[in-house]
Amino acid sequence: MTDNLVSLFFAIVLHALLLALLLFVAQVPTPQLLSLNSAATEQEYEVIETTTISEAAFQEALAQLPEPVARPDPPPPPPPKVNQAELEAARLAQEQLERQRAEAELQAALAAEQAELKRQQEAEAERQKQAELERQQEAERQRQAELKRQQEAEAERQKQAELARQKELERQRQAELKRQQEAEAERQRQAELARQQEAEAERQRQAELKRKQAAEAERKRQAELKRQQEAEAKRQAELKRQQEAEAKQKAAADAARKAQEEAAAAARQAAENARTQQRIMQVMQLIQRQVQLRWVKPVTATANLSCTVEVRLLPTGVVASVVVVKSSGNVAFDRSAEQAVRAASPLPVSVNQNADVFDQFRHFRFVFHP
Repeated sequence: MTDNLVSLFFAIVLHALLLALLLFVAQVPTPQLLSLNSAATEQEYEVIETTTISEAAFQEALAQLPEPVARPDPPPPPPPKVNQAELEAARLAQEQLERQRAEAELQAALAAEQAELKRQQEAEAERQKQAELERQQEAERQRQAELKRQQEAEAERQKQAELARQKELERQRQAELKRQQEAEAERQRQAELARQQEAEAERQRQAELKRKQAAEAERKRQAELKRQQEAEAKRQAELKRQQEAEAKQKAAADAARKAQEEAAAAARQAAENARTQQRIMQVMQLIQRQVQLRWVKPVTATANLSCTVEVRLLPTGVVASVVVVKSSGNVAFDRSAEQAVRAASPLPVSVNQNADVFDQFRHFRFVFHP
């Protein structure tokens, strides 16, 4: 329907353009009008009927036209000799003729458009009629399909009902079969229970007999075990006595050997201590001699003066510090003793030279008595 309205719109626009073109041409004078006389104004003209064609048909007809052939221009005609009144009458007649022709074409176009519109309305009515018919046919098809579906559903329901009835019959048969099987199983269970009870009674009798036999055997075993334990106790007592005697002998021997080893170790330690003490005395004498060699006697010093000096050494024997801890009563003598110790540094004792006794001289005291 939309396509038809668009086509109708374009047809109306095309006819309007043609009408405007005809009106424009009617107002332009032509050479033919100049040859008309006044009698032509009274002549009746036949109205030309127009036919509306589509744009595609117009383009096809235009394409079939032969190519225009170039012709030489004709010589200009001599100017006619007419009066102005005849020319004006001819022009007015031509304009009237063109207006009538344009009106006739417009009426023909409107008639064609009305006919096209009527045709489109009839086509739309036919289309709606066909659509209604198709809708009724579709509704009938759906009704038939629904009827078929209901019939199939009913057949399926009956089929399912029959299946359910058969299943119920099978269930009842299976239930009866199960009941019979359970009854048979119960009978067999009761028979098996009676057999088991008889077997249990026999087992208990045999167990009681076996228990009595085991108790007698256990009594005999316990008696034999007791006898063996008593014999083992006597053997262990004798073994313990022998071990104690051997232990006493070994302890006496170990005590004697340990006493000998301790005496030997004490003798070795005493000898080592004596050697160490002798080494310390030797080093001390060397230190005192070296300090005395560096000592400068003060003027105020008198005979029999002495002071106690405390010295700290580095591992190389270098004197780290020296201080008089017990004064001689003479300050100059005490100061000279400290200066002598510093002047004697490094002292003749170090880790490298006297590793065995150096620990005794890291921090020591000695009496300076020149």
